Amino acid sequence: MCGILGSINIPLTEADLDRIAHRGPDAAALHQLTVDDDQVWLGHRRLSIVDLSPAGAQPMASACGRYYLVFNGEIYNHQELRRQLPEVAFRGHSDTETVLYYLIRYGLDGLAKLNGIFAIAFLDTQSRQLWLARDRFGVKPLYYYRSRNTLLFSSELRPIVDKVSPELNQDALAVLLRLRYNPAPDTLWSKVHKVRPGHVITFTLGARTSASSTIMPFVRRQTSLIPSISFRDAVEEYGRLAEAAVKRQLMADVEIGVLLSGGVDSAIVAHLAAKHYPGRIKAFTVGYTEDHEQDETGHAAYTAQFIGADHIITRVSAADFQSVLPRVVDIIEEPSATISAIPMYYLCQAVAPHLKVVLTGQGADEPLGGYFRYKSELIYARLPFARKLASALLQIPGFQEKETVRRALSAWQESDPIRRFDESYAIFTNEEIEELTGIPASRSQDYIRYYYDLMGGSERTHPVEAMMRNDMHMNLSDDLLNYTDKISMHFGIEARVPFLDNDLVDFIDSLPYYYKLDFRKTKIIHKAYAESILDKTITHRKKKGFGSPAERWLKGAVGADYRHQLTGQDSALTGHINTKAVARFFDDHQVRGYNREKQLFTLMSLDSWFASFERQHA
Repeated sequence: MCGILGSINIPLTEADLDRIAHRGPDAAALHQLTVDDDQVWLGHRRLSIVDLSPAGAQPMASACGRYYLVFNGEIYNHQELRRQLPEVAFRGHSDTETVLYYLIRYGLDGLAKLNGIFAIAFLDTQSRQLWLARDRFGVKPLYYYRSRNTLLFSSELRPIVDKVSPELNQDALAVLLRLRYNPAPDTLWSKVHKVRPGHVITFTLGARTSASSTIMPFVRRQTSLIPSISFRDAVEEYGRLAEAAVKRQLMADVEIGVLLSGGVDSAIVAHLAAKHYPGRIKAFTVGYTEDHEQDETGHAAYTAQFIGADHIITRVSAADFQSVLPRVVDIIEEPSATISAIPMYYLCQAVAPHLKVVLTGQGADEPLGGYFRYKSELIYARLPFARKLASALLQIPGFQEKETVRRALSAWQESDPIRRFDESYAIFTNEEIEELTGIPASRSQDYIRYYYDLMGGSERTHPVEAMMRNDMHMNLSDDLLNYTDKISMHFGIEARVPFLDNDLVDFIDSLPYYYKLDFRKTKIIHKAYAESILDKTITHRKKKGFGSPAERWLKGAVGADYRHQLTGQDSALTGHINTKAVARFFDDHQVRGYNREKQLFTLMSLDSWFASFERQHA
């Protein structure tokens, strides 16, 4: 695990590489080479996890000197891939060396065989091609800037922004307010992009051309609602694949722990990790200093005792929440509406003195139907009068107060699946976005349609399957996994996600949707497997999510402070966001009784981001 940095015809220095030193505190290297008329720099910061010897160091060159690789991530099936390369005399046992020679042997087709998390830059000096590739689910970020005969790429935004000083992307601001994050390939910076999850961009040196293509294998499409496997057999196979995924992701030459909430997802991972880990595993949980329904420390302690883990708890207060927000936004580099980024900061801070690697329970909700919006999509499909009902209910004030209900009813008014998905995701309405920014319409539907078409959305047996697929490659990647990667790597920690194992996800995707959810239940097969390995007390707990008491905090003194900060004369939002409109959202939350914590947190994040933006452009 590490950070990568590189360029074509933009000089880089060790100081530039040090901007991502937190991603790899164990070693650093920056190589410069000439490819015909172009100067290429390849840089790497190393967090040593597999093969701690110099044989795993990067940038890595092939024995013949033609190929170069810088790589951020872990490939859990790399030993299997090595067996397909009997002609190679490997120097060490790192997955980096495996990836280098596997791509030399199999080319772009080889990228689809990598089961793991990765951001890769692969250079062929003879063909003069540079590949930038990102794993299927976008666990590891990869940014780039291109202009004429130059290219700059990095695991993080800051080295790019330092070099090219880009301008604000106003269209992306509107998309951020709509979806709560900026989907790849765009960022809030003009001309600075993200490689899409599951894609590779090929840059041809000299010719100044580039092309983007997917590296994901052929998408399985169901042509019948009749399953090819019984539910009982599916549960058994699901368990086998989940256990295999956790065993693979215990691959390391350093100690491994788990992030443990009170829910069933992390409990499954923790149980399987404890079962196969050679020592007593450490489990880490974040809670709150005051009583709150979102505090899961008691439930997590029960799970830790059940699996036999050493349990470490850290707690967050309202003052902690308020003081660390600017720091968290700076670490994530992109504003977010996801409040759970704050407790994640303190959780990773607690892990850092103990471990370099943790397994997490992220990634189970999207493929298995764990969110309310998936139930809403099922209900819509069964109600012929859904549109009329939604229009009527939205006229009743009480139905506007609960955000999940408001979004569902707004979505039901749309017969087109792209527009319906858009409404299901929307943090702000289009009218609110125009009031805040002056931009009349967000381009959010363009991003939704891209993955809908790529994943064969119109050919799937039910629209809910298309929504779940879209979510895996959009909001999971560019929101949840993005902040998890940035925050964990800020503390020099690698966060692994067994539920996003390629084999496991492919199997889940092959199943009929009703093995995953119905009108009453979510993650059906997932919980059926959990019942076979966990105490029923753990399996049947009510889902809380990785939340915080922010709704209550923002109604009190913390909210008053932020209202003054965001709407006052010195607000960093001024010139970008209509602060009078911002005041109305505080009124909704603090006076009218609506829950606007997500909207307010988005605006608070933007305020911190714009303050940083102004400092960089001062």
